[in-house]
Amino acid sequence: MSIMRSLACLIVLTATTAASAVVRMEIASESGPNATAQSAWLQLLAELDVTGVRVRGLGPGDKPSVEDLGTPERPLPRVLGILTRQGVLELPGGRFTIRQREALAAYLERLEGDGAAAVTAKRGRFGLTRDEFQKVFVALGAPIGAINRQESLEALLLRTAAQSGMPLWIDPRAKPALRARPTTDKVATLARGAALAVLLRAEDLSLAPEKPVGQPVRLTVAPSYGENKEAWPIGYKPETSPSQTAPVLMQRLPVEIEGFTLAQALDAIEARLGGVPLVYDEFALRRDAIDPTTTPVKLARTETFYKRIIDRLAFQAGLKTELRIDEAGTPFVWLTR
Repeated sequence: MSIMRSLACLIVLTATTAASAVVRMEIASESGPNATAQSAWLQLLAELDVTGVRVRGLGPGDKPSVEDLGTPERPLPRVLGILTRQGVLELPGGRFTIRQREALAAYLERLEGDGAAAVTAKRGRFGLTRDEFQKVFVALGAPIGAINRQESLEALLLRTAAQSGMPLWIDPRAKPALRARPTTDKVATLARGAALAVLLRAEDLSLAPEKPVGQPVRLTVAPSYGENKEAWPIGYKPETSPSQTAPVLMQRLPVEIEGFTLAQALDAIEARLGGVPLVYDEFALRRDAIDPTTTPVKLARTETFYKRIIDRLAFQAGLKTELRIDEAGTPFVWLTR
């Protein structure tokens, strides 16, 4: 058979490596003869344990596609790829040159482990699909409940993960810090996501959902400088004005403060806010040696609203305030640097 006729014929690769019983692949080549590119791709795919690959000429309507022939528990993807004139292999959800071996290997691993949706679904935050992220957001939007200041952070995490229905993975580097106890119980009124983010931040740790290949989405805890490149946030910026988000903060009152520390003044104010907690960034306070229990504050006699009082007192301690909401829309004030 001549090289000129090879494009129009079906090429079946037979390799001595163990054939993949999972990913089946057919490649339609845009132009021919392109025997060199075909041979190179067949060799690379064989090295990646994708064998029995069929190569043919491009037909009308051919485009990258994938379908699952198996079950959700055991995907059996069948892929149609397009080999371009430039020697690029176009697959559903991916485009690879012959030098992108590692990227292609990761693609095939996802495809084999999780099926067609793993490579075709659009991904957003944390590399999750929209459905995956929504399930995590709903799970972390439930109330965290009472905080036991006597138990360790690790015990709290294990209990909360179990209640959320998600596995938990802890980076070994984070284990020592998780022996610490929760730094505050003010987050008891918040949703799991924001509350855990606050408590882990105090120990310079971060929380993130992760989808390992072939496994369900899990919660991961790691040092902030570790594997969680994108951390679960400590609440969100409200889309509405402060008067709509937390009306109590905009109530006016006469005030004069003298002879109190920041902690004393804010505790007195918090008791009047009807459940809107004032939450410290304990990590930043410790890092910058700021102690609210010893920092004196004062405010000359005036009439103003609660939010401005909190802002002015925090400023005297070198802090700034941010009004945030948790996953359930509950407002809280975050005091940080």
